[in-house]
Amino acid sequence: MNEEKVRKIISAMHSTRFLCLPPHYPSLVSWSEAPAAAGRLLKGADPALPLGLYVNVPFCASKCSFCYLDVNVLPPERREAEAAEFAEGIYLEAGLVSGYFRGHSVSSLYLAGGTVNLLPGGVIAGIISALKGAFRFADGAQISMEANPDFFDEKKIDLLAGSGVGMVTIGVQTLDQTVLNGTNRAQRACNVPRIFRLLRRRGMKVGIDLICVLPNQSVKGFLGDVKAVADLAPSQIHLNRYKPVRGRLPERERLSNIEAQNRGFEILTRRGYTRIDEDSAVLDRRVFNAQGDPEFQMFSNVVGLGPGAMSRIFKRSRYQNYPGRDAWLGALRRGGLPVMRWISLGPGDEMTHYAMISLLDLKPLSPSDLADRFGRAGLGVLLKALDRLAASGAVVKKNGEYSATQDASGFCACPYEIARGLYAEKYLRSAIRRYGL
Repeated sequence: MNEEKVRKIISAMHSTRFLCLPPHYPSLVSWSEAPAAAGRLLKGADPALPLGLYVNVPFCASKCSFCYLDVNVLPPERREAEAAEFAEGIYLEAGLVSGYFRGHSVSSLYLAGGTVNLLPGGVIAGIISALKGAFRFADGAQISMEANPDFFDEKKIDLLAGSGVGMVTIGVQTLDQTVLNGTNRAQRACNVPRIFRLLRRRGMKVGIDLICVLPNQSVKGFLGDVKAVADLAPSQIHLNRYKPVRGRLPERERLSNIEAQNRGFEILTRRGYTRIDEDSAVLDRRVFNAQGDPEFQMFSNVVGLGPGAMSRIFKRSRYQNYPGRDAWLGALRRGGLPVMRWISLGPGDEMTHYAMISLLDLKPLSPSDLADRFGRAGLGVLLKALDRLAASGAVVKKNGEYSATQDASGFCACPYEIARGLYAEKYLRSAIRRYGL
């Protein structure tokens, strides 16, 4: 293959446009168009694995300048009608999909995507009730959601608490109103403490998201946000590094943001938080968004509902719904699953995905762990690829384990080389062809 094209496609695969929940290997750009019998993608799910429901709510009051997601901006006069049609579609989709999971128990429900609480409280409560009726929920199943503090009031919070919502993640991003205004975000920073306390008063766990050094924000300002948020003592805090929607940050600025993020986590550590992954920390390791757990994201079945939602059936398939409301709802009204693109997978693909994510997250890989998790089929091929990466210096092999080489900032030094060394050639060729390179 042409190495210049390979480098371009791997760069595209790892850009913000192709990040999603749950994470996927191979990238969406190598998936196929949906077959006529889309239901076969859901067959064969292992009932021993956790089952998560993910509802993608693609609505926002405005489009933030840092947002790369496909969201629909809804003015106030359209919200009631759009919410009703969205709920209709979720009811239809849940009815179609749930039949494939009769022997499964839902361990978590996560409502996210755009601004979930832009929907009326009764609509959100109705969706949760419908999903509880269509699927069997395990005792203690977590129900969590993302929210914007500006679209909460006490009545809506009471409705959600009564529906079983146990954790809410507030997308604060920054407490500097001037910086917020520069991002076109529909939010008043002054609302955050009041809404936080209302949610806590109703017994909900609360997480807060910040973005590390937004445009026109200083490092000092960002660290001030971290301290102010830590004063509230939320259960989980995310410090997400800023990434431009188009292009890349200059290297000096990128490294500065990494340093600022690390300084933010140092502040949180002093406040009693434990860092659990690259961008989040918790006060109690038992309290966090279950679907954000890397172990869940890797070893689970996830059914995505709503426009653009992603689904994964472990060792079987991945698929994405139509992102447009009309195509999504139209397919459901005709009695079909709204699948836009898909891919069939096997244990070897899952093993490669696990190896790639582990190396990029600086977690060591051992052949025995890989064999225990995925079996021995395909293990020899993967180990040969890892040995080649070790010979090139992208990976270090020590005491039989493989670890990614780290750069001066403590991050993976060779992400491209690892992706190039582990990605199956057939998926790279498919992505290059579909991307028109």
